[in-house]
Amino acid sequence: MKIIFKHSRSYVIRFERGELWPEVFLVFCRAQGVRSAFFYGLGGFIDPEVAYYDLKRTRQYASKRLKGVFEVLTLTGNAAFLDGRFVVHCHVVLGRKDYAAVGGHLVSARIGGTLELYVHTLGSKIIRKKDKKTGLKLLESGI
Repeated sequence: MKIIFKHSRSYVIRFERGELWPEVFLVFCRAQGVRSAFFYGLGGFIDPEVAYYDLKRTRQYASKRLKGVFEVLTLTGNAAFLDGRFVVHCHVVLGRKDYAAVGGHLVSARIGGTLELYVHTLGSKIIRKKDKKTGLKLLESGI
């Protein structure tokens, strides 16, 4: 991973082929002292694991490892604290070789050719707390 540009609390970073998402992004956040952030990006993934949250029945994520090389058509998410741990919440739309698209909650992936990410860090700590109605871990003020 390489920082291409930095201005105030914003970064443009480039991930290298073979690096792991979200592990390398979390290393970047720790190294830069990030307390919370929002980000978006594009690039490519190999064998991504995506998930879908079943709000009606199980209130849990069901995940699936997709095999192959995929274009990252859009990737968007945030980073915040959950139970004292810094976590990434990210959604992705992936393009297949046959031009079909698939998407969901991004659990993990290996970087394909590259991943280019714009990151805006926030000056305050944002946390996640479990919502009793949905079972989701929603953003809350960390102040």
